[in-house]
Amino acid sequence: CVAGPCLYFEGSTAKVTTAQTVTAKSVSFWIRPTSTTTTILQLTATKYISASSGTLSASGFSAPTIYVNGVETTAIVANRWQHIAVTTGTSITADAVILGNNSTNFFQGFMDEVKLDSAQYTAAQVKARDEANTAKLAAMPETQRATISALGLDGEKLSQLLSALTPTPDPAQPATPVIPAGGAVPGGAQSAG
Repeated sequence: CVAGPCLYFEGSTAKVTTAQTVTAKSVSFWIRPTSTTTTILQLTATKYISASSGTLSASGFSAPTIYVNGVETTAIVANRWQHIAVTTGTSITADAVILGNNSTNFFQGFMDEVKLDSAQYTAAQVKARDEANTAKLAAMPETQRATISALGLDGEKLSQLLSALTPTPDPAQPATPVIPAGGAVPGGAQSAG
């Protein structure tokens, strides 16, 4: 994963299930699929999110609106992190939540930060997070922007990376020297490695 732990699904048996039942009008998550034809997750056996030839669908949802990276669209690409938000005005009783699987179909790739929300998202709410991260990206030097683009980062993943790159020192802890593998340790000993 780019920043912090996430879930990897190998595409044949991996899935995450929960026994909790929640009422949701919105589902959001990050994915980095290896294919643009894949099952992503299900809320019930008949209400699930999948993609076919790069087009997302929310089967069983009543008049869903789908956003990819803050923009109302159904298009996704393979091998790139994308933030997906699916929202509807009709509540769904999610009583069979499974990440990475629906029926006999399995997701292959990475998934992170899956959120179910009882509120219907507005376009402004979905876009606000993306715009904040776009502004941070624009303020970076070109070399850093090129690296971030090559890694396929955008939206919240970019925000997490920026936070991780700006450490907050703990004043209660003394500075610890970084010793390269095979390098000298103060006092003449050698580091392991």
